[in-house]
Amino acid sequence: MASFDSLAVDVVLHPSVSLVDRRPTLSASICANATIASIPLSCTLSAQALMTNVPAFAAFESFGSGISDDDVLCFFIVNVLTRETDELSLFASRYIAFINNFPKSYDSPVFLPPDSQASKLLAHTTVGALTSRLQQQMDADHGRLSALLGQFIDMHPEHEEALPSVEAFTFEAYVTALFSVYSRGADIELCVVGSAGGERRRLLIPVLDMFNHNANCAVSHGLNAETLTVDISTVTSLPAGECCLNYGALPNQRLLLFYGFTVDNNAADFAELYVPLAEGMPFVERKAAVMRACFPEFVPNTSVKILVGGEIPAVLMSLLRLLGVSEENEMATAERRAVVGEGVPMQSQDNEGGALGALENALASMSQAIAVDLLSEEKEDEGEREELVDFVRVYVESELQILSECLSRCRERIEELRGKCIDGCD
Repeated sequence: MASFDSLAVDVVLHPSVSLVDRRPTLSASICANATIASIPLSCTLSAQALMTNVPAFAAFESFGSGISDDDVLCFFIVNVLTRETDELSLFASRYIAFINNFPKSYDSPVFLPPDSQASKLLAHTTVGALTSRLQQQMDADHGRLSALLGQFIDMHPEHEEALPSVEAFTFEAYVTALFSVYSRGADIELCVVGSAGGERRRLLIPVLDMFNHNANCAVSHGLNAETLTVDISTVTSLPAGECCLNYGALPNQRLLLFYGFTVDNNAADFAELYVPLAEGMPFVERKAAVMRACFPEFVPNTSVKILVGGEIPAVLMSLLRLLGVSEENEMATAERRAVVGEGVPMQSQDNEGGALGALENALASMSQAIAVDLLSEEKEDEGEREELVDFVRVYVESELQILSECLSRCRERIEELRGKCIDGCD
């Protein structure tokens, strides 16, 4: 608590809660519906508060196109981490210690250069593709924001002291600030007392950012509209020991990239399967049109998510059935069904079996590709290889487990269909 006393003085903690080494701990069990911590909105940091209290941020936000709340918070964090200015001092003094508590780096694969060995090991996993897309997006955003910042300071030198310099706004500083916002922030529904609704805003919230994630814990957080505080509360009674927070149903891909850890047996996890509509395939253009008519979110040559704990998604089965259609009458039937919104038909058990077989082969190929990458990497420095493998092992093993479970469900259904066929033949 001593590291940000200026903020903590307003935070109300349950008598059983202690904060040691930034880890909330309960000295005794507490009952259900108890408030663990109550943080006034005045202690939180938001883009709106910055633009209200620091004229430079309001001017910059109105100057550029596409400046987001996250961008405003990033500029503030970079400025705090690189310099303290007179214009910021009155507003920022109580937040400087809070910001300086943020980690200066994150153990996340998003920070690996694209040609690193660890990135190659992750190439066949969902997180590898997400990392690549995120890296490209951050490169583009940093370039755009750097240019905009330079233009703004040239045109409005009176605001130069309140914003980070272009030299200080490096890619590394931007990424550190951005992931501070992602991993330390919380989206809170800011409703007004007596109103029917509100709006979600990203807030940086002292104390709340100390709570680790546990998907099984019954601890929630949200705005108390009457007291205008962000309250962390129990849903059920809690035993003594470390107190965690349920961040929500987040898959390992997101947890690893944005928070730097994964969760064993994560029920929200998914595998991502690439299902192409290739040129030369029978009726390829008609098939794409049918898929778009049945499933508006479908985009050709993109991946389909498969949840670990659920059934094989209908959209995936429909797509796989449609891929196997090669007869004109079957294609015409699919198109008629699409027009009336009935989805892609299943003409027979053989059709479903063929679709499941295609899914089984694709999943097996993905599993094999991951395993081959892990086993075939040759490093001159064995220590370096072990470090890299250990770095990605937890995620790769998780993804292999996901694919294995999907394969198991596919094979069970295929055997079930074969059994029905045999019974019918008898």
